[in-house]
Amino acid sequence: MLITKYWETEGELSIRTFGLANVILKNIGYSILGEHLGLKVRNYKLGEELDPFSIQLWKDGRELEVNSEIRKYQDCDLSHLLSKGEKQTESIVYEGYFQEGWFLRKNEKRIRGMFNLPKIKIRDPNEIIVFVRLGDVAHIAPPYSYYQNAIETIQYKLSTGSKSYSLNNSYIATDSPNHPIVKRLIKKYKLNLVKFNDVDTILFAREFNNIILTGGTYNWLAAFLSEAKNIIYPEIAHQWHGDIYGIFN
Repeated sequence: MLITKYWETEGELSIRTFGLANVILKNIGYSILGEHLGLKVRNYKLGEELDPFSIQLWKDGRELEVNSEIRKYQDCDLSHLLSKGEKQTESIVYEGYFQEGWFLRKNEKRIRGMFNLPKIKIRDPNEIIVFVRLGDVAHIAPPYSYYQNAIETIQYKLSTGSKSYSLNNSYIATDSPNHPIVKRLIKKYKLNLVKFNDVDTILFAREFNNIILTGGTYNWLAAFLSEAKNIIYPEIAHQWHGDIYGIFN
């Protein structure tokens, strides 16, 4: 038995409290670890709001005895656990977050296969979607100049150097629509504000060929599930959760 460890010991896990992508990554991590160890995972908690992702998780495995001395593991133990495989003979409690770049990269194909998402048609290849995460992490989020440089880098790349290129029906998704950075970007680049919920925003982003990110697991998931050819993220993203961006090139 692989016993999941959530942030609330009773009741349903609050996605709004801890973050949609964090919840998804934990459940996906449990699934991969449980399958690798041949253990049944107890208590997946995705919530019906995540049904549009159609995530397929490991359901089989051995149910071993659970005792009062059950061992607890963290992300620092992940490599060791994976090396044991089905030689694992005791139930475990896993308290990590699975926000490990090497783990996500190694299991990239498997993770993508867990999402049963419909085929998409890419919008106009010149359109851009900009994710601006501020809120409680505004103090470590990149400044306005980062987004300006990112947008103009993509403009230049798509126009092969022509100064006459202009954005065409591009969008901005943010948790802080009234923040000065967001207002300034909307005004300068005539961006449309995305008004979908968190799930639909990620699904919407899959339609874009060009994505600009702030950092964080939510932004990472949007890029991961997309087929975008041009993705820009800030170098400081690793300060939030380790290197889950750069390892994907």
